[in-house]
Order: sequence, then C-alpha cells, then structure tokens
Amino acid sequence: MTEGASGFRGAGLVLATKDFECGAFASAWLAALPEPARSRVLRCRSPRRRLESLAARTALFMLLARFGIRPEGWREAPPEGPLVETPTGTLHATLSHTSGRAAALLAPSPEGLDVEAGTPRSGWAAALDFLWGRSSGLGEALREAPEETFALDARVLWCAKEAAVKTARRGVEAAEVCWRRDEAGRIRPSFRRAGSALEHRTHVFSDGAAMLWTDPDPAHPILFWEAQSPLPNPEALGRLDFFKELRS
Repeated sequence: MTEGASGFRGAGLVLATKDFECGAFASAWLAALPEPARSRVLRCRSPRRRLESLAARTALFMLLARFGIRPEGWREAPPEGPLVETPTGTLHATLSHTSGRAAALLAPSPEGLDVEAGTPRSGWAAALDFLWGRSSGLGEALREAPEETFALDARVLWCAKEAAVKTARRGVEAAEVCWRRDEAGRIRPSFRRAGSALEHRTHVFSDGAAMLWTDPDPAHPILFWEAQSPLPNPEALGRLDFFKELRS
C-alpha cells in the first residue's frame, strides 16, 4: 500500500468505545475533528451514541494521519459517512458503531461496512425477514438454526444488508445481496454491484461481535487495525504507531 492518497487502496480502523470512554483525551479528540464532524457528533442526543459517533470519526481521523493524507475538505454525507477531499481526489468514508466498538473504512470508492454486537433479541428473526424480504425465507431459516449459531447468524446477516446498502448508496430494496449456508452450516452473504459479484469479508471478535465489509479489489485487500488503548493525546499522532493488524 502506498503512503498518501495517491495509490491509496483503502484501510479501516476499529476502536473499542469502552476504552475510548475511559481515556483522558476524548474531549481533545472532539476538538481535533473538523467542524462538520464535531457538529455531527454533537447532534446525537444519547450520550452513548454520541460517544460511539465520536469514536467512529476519531478512527477515520487516525486513519488519515496513519497514511499521511492531509484532508483539504470534510463533508458529512449521512447515512454512510464523510467525504474527504484530498489533493489527489475524493476519498469515501463509511462509519459504523455499536455497543463497545466503532469502525471506520476509508477507500477511493463507496464501500460498505457494518459492525454489530449485543445479544440478538427474540424479534430479530422477524426483523431480518422483513429487511431481506419475505421471499428470502430468512426468518424461517433463522428460526430453525441451532441456538449456538443463531446469534452470530443474525449479526452477520444484519451486517450484510447494512454493508450492501452503504455500498450501493441506495435504499434497502436496491441493495443486491443474497445468502446461503456453506458446508459447515454457516451463513454466507454475497453482494452484487453493477451486475458482478463483489467480494466481502467478515471478522468475528472474541466476544461474538461481528463486522462485515465489502472489498473492492481482492488483489489489494483492505487493511484493518484494532487500535491499542487507552487512546493517546491526538497531538501525538505524528509520533506514535497505534495500530496492530486485525486478521480476518
């Protein structure tokens, strides 16, 4: 991967919001963000959602610093994420946050990302069936899934639909995504964009949280890191390396 925006293939960063909350520099990170990002964070009414939104945008800010990319403009484009103007063109950011984690993906083209944690409730099967469409048979398939696989299946399928919507930058009904069970019985979603199959990758954390993202170029996989904690003062960005590779 090339340092800087020229030749940049894409990268992502995951932050633990619990560690972020305990850090001494959360307010400093808020102050360090561009004004559009700060305004977006402060519009969140729930303190928890505000923290997660701040962590996701902090992850994006850290990615830019990690690759030596100096933004010339930052525009929030909900619901997917910010557009970052650089000297060599526009980079597309996709953000996601959930209980305990926030994630940011930065790439030259719109790509999808979603992270989900927590215990799926009894209504998840019906909600997913509605989200995917009654014809998918998903609700029935989930209700028949063994209890030990249901929670992860539900998280992955929710991530898949969210990531597809963010990739397409269109509504749920326009997101071309399907699912199947592999030989091991694990649910595998797949995407289509412009009539061709689109690679995706899934990572399952040790606590059962799931993350799924689209990969525009399998020959140059998007890199993810999980940030070391506690987070440092943002003034130290240029002097320290905060990342360890997150292997899927």
